[in-house]
Amino acid sequence: MPGPQTSVGEWASTLFAIDALAPAPRFLVLSGSLPPGVLAQGAAELVRRANGRGTRVMLDTSGLPLALALDAGVYLVKPSLGELAALASKPLVDKVAWLAAARQIVAERRAHIVALTLGHRDALLVSPDEEIRVKALPVPVSSATGAGDCFLAGLIVALRRGDGRRDAVHLVQAEASATLLSAGTALCDAEAVNRLYEKSRMWKTVRRAFRPCVQGECAVDRNVPSG
Repeated sequence: MPGPQTSVGEWASTLFAIDALAPAPRFLVLSGSLPPGVLAQGAAELVRRANGRGTRVMLDTSGLPLALALDAGVYLVKPSLGELAALASKPLVDKVAWLAAARQIVAERRAHIVALTLGHRDALLVSPDEEIRVKALPVPVSSATGAGDCFLAGLIVALRRGDGRRDAVHLVQAEASATLLSAGTALCDAEAVNRLYEKSRMWKTVRRAFRPCVQGECAVDRNVPSG
């Protein structure tokens, strides 16, 4: 559901309030759609301001605001497969295509990390030098509401406490899976997260270093490990 109409003055006040945060936050999370009344460039404006203060932007939006914000350069973006295909302007039919499209975003410096959510399938983290993939945890689904938000929240928790990327992927899988167990709009339960995190860490993790992209093209071997 769209939120209330935002006036030019209200948006200016929002920008001022973010600029006035002291000290500058380590992370700024831009999640969801822009409020009605704010131009598509609004997210990109927030990204530029955050970058100017050394704040890392975690981006989870869609459509033109997503594309424009990536042009400003974010630390991490969390697209769905559909959003990734829209950014690539072509169908992405298999894991090789998904990975190549994610690598392209990183190679173009539009994002330092791409965290790809694959629904009931793997979680994929792509950075300049490697891919890390962990299989989804098999859990009964009560509600998918908020699973993507908890996925992003788990990444921030892991980054704030200095976890390695591999442990971070296990944590986000646990956060998202714990949310699937919760009915309605309830989010993840801490006890369930801890239990699923330990279970995820027992699963095989695919970690693979990359060859450099050549002239903007990021080739991916056809024999992508299945995990």
